[in-house]
Amino acid sequence: MERGQYIPDVVSSFPTMSVTVDSSLLTGTYPDRHRVPGLVWYDETEKRIVNYGNGKRELLKIGIKQILLDNLYRLNNEHLSQDVQMIHEELAFHKIPSGSINGLIYHGSFLQPFNVPKLTVWLKLLPEKLRTHGPLLFSFGVLACLYSENRY
Repeated sequence: MERGQYIPDVVSSFPTMSVTVDSSLLTGTYPDRHRVPGLVWYDETEKRIVNYGNGKRELLKIGIKQILLDNLYRLNNEHLSQDVQMIHEELAFHKIPSGSINGLIYHGSFLQPFNVPKLTVWLKLLPEKLRTHGPLLFSFGVLACLYSENRY
């Protein structure tokens, strides 16, 4: 306390590591605008808890299918507000390529196909065809191609 400082004008997202902070960094806005309030939150419109995966117990209780869809698709295509612009969208507007490699927050201007593994389709965890909006360069492990099929 003797060496600390108090800086009253600082505003911070909390907790410091989560989809909320990543959303704030990539939109330049806070949760009240980008609409991703936390790693776990209650969706009033769907009347359910949204959990992006904070533990094994929750994964088993909520179900891997719901958590997969929330993480891979809904977070970027439904939960993030369409009223704020992601850095990838702003850069695409200026014809500057950007990319996301394995980032949970990746929303961008280009329609991207997920390469859904046959096992996840067979287990009915993900649909066979799933498309998402991402940046020009986009990779999400084995699930997504590296380059968008929609170029400038």
